[in-house]
Amino acid sequence: MNLPSTYTTFAGNRKIVSGELKTVLSALKQHLDSEGADTVLTFIDCTGQEVDFDMRGTLEEVLGRYDAAD
Repeated sequence: MNLPSTYTTFAGNRKIVSGELKTVLSALKQHLDSEGADTVLTFIDCTGQEVDFDMRGTLEEVLGRYDAAD
């Protein structure tokens, strides 16, 4: 059984979102658009590895970059 990867994003010491890629990218894009250039960190839950996403453009463009539109 192949489970989807989940991610967790923090702004400072506050958790913004946790979930599958589409959920995380959508919430992160909304946060960055409304809150500005906060320092945010996103981690892959199963490994703890930090990951960066290119959040430029519209939400559809961001989701398309990472094949997360489904």
